[in-house]
Amino acid sequence: MRLFQSVDYGFRFVISAKGITRVGLSTSAFSNALTPLPPLPEQRAIAAYLDTKTAHINRIIETIKAKIAALQELRQTLINNVVTGKIKVVDT
Repeated sequence: MRLFQSVDYGFRFVISAKGITRVGLSTSAFSNALTPLPPLPEQRAIAAYLDTKTAHINRIIETIKAKIAALQELRQTLINNVVTGKIKVVDT
């Protein structure tokens, strides 16, 4: 699954695709594609590693999104406080 998600591997199918408005791939495009197939224990180790790294990246993304939301809320609160006069802005 991860192999087919990779840009470099998928590009070979873009090259093989035929059509303008409706693109199709022939079975020969798949049969001619060199697909590495490591032993099953190695596949499981690779998948576990990628799952761990992907989960870590997703946690980082969620943390950043939460921080962005908090900053946007803080910004809106600051704007509201200035507009309503709760905070005085002085030109220096």
